[in-house]
Amino acid sequence: MVRPTVRASLIKNPPAWIKEVEVQEIEQMDFRKRINTLYAAGLALEDGIEWVCSIDADELIVPGDEFSNIWNLLASIKADVDQILLPNVELLPTPSTDENVFKSQTVFIRRQNFLQNLWRGINVLMGKLCVSPQRIALAENYFYKIALRGRFPPTPINPLTGEKIYRGLYLGYSNHKAFMRSSRARSFNFNIHQWIRIDRRPKTVVAGQILHYDLPDAEYFIRKFGQRPLNMQRKVFYTRYQLGMVSCEAPKDVAKLFFEEQICVANKEKLDSLINSGIAMEVKNVSTFFGDS
Repeated sequence: MVRPTVRASLIKNPPAWIKEVEVQEIEQMDFRKRINTLYAAGLALEDGIEWVCSIDADELIVPGDEFSNIWNLLASIKADVDQILLPNVELLPTPSTDENVFKSQTVFIRRQNFLQNLWRGINVLMGKLCVSPQRIALAENYFYKIALRGRFPPTPINPLTGEKIYRGLYLGYSNHKAFMRSSRARSFNFNIHQWIRIDRRPKTVVAGQILHYDLPDAEYFIRKFGQRPLNMQRKVFYTRYQLGMVSCEAPKDVAKLFFEEQICVANKEKLDSLINSGIAMEVKNVSTFFGDS
């Protein structure tokens, strides 16, 4: 039987970190992801499944050009490796009339590893200095604008308040998703994006990629935030908080227009410029797969 979620109490002899997140499993979806993934790793081990991975419904795994499929990628990993990290790239939405976003959307924001790592360090420092989430979002926006010579990112305007929505390179997360060997999962702590140290760090390789179809169209944008409970609309994630406000509080036609004019890239010259400058990239193999199926 497929269950939407499981309680932490179903995990036998739970590690200490499960007990720590259990107290908030009902309120916090991210904690439920952590619990469910460890539980799934146990089921996988019982069924003889070697690898387990937690991804969302708006994400797809691309194994990389050197592998024809995910099975080949997993088979190539040496036995002493515990974890495979798959870096994510985020969709840059463009106009489309096709309901299958995996078929219609092909442009993604390229990872800028040096800039993203540099910003991550700055962000940690600003957090320690108790800088407000709004000022951190402002700093991130200008950081990338300066680094990318003003080409990206844009600065949307909240149609309800007139306030600028300062955003970084990605509107979603900039991190990884991970494969973990089911036989070793209990040796590590799962933090949604990767497995981390308990007694030792997992031996890790980086391979493949996650395509994150975060906000592919206006309807999805409205539904994604509208279905989230209030406790997920937190000002600590200031850009997402502003997007959630538009999605949930603006009339549907206003929210739709906001997305189409300020989030979606409809101008072909602008899109070509982002691709040619290396800020964005086209990934067509997924679209081709769904077009042929």
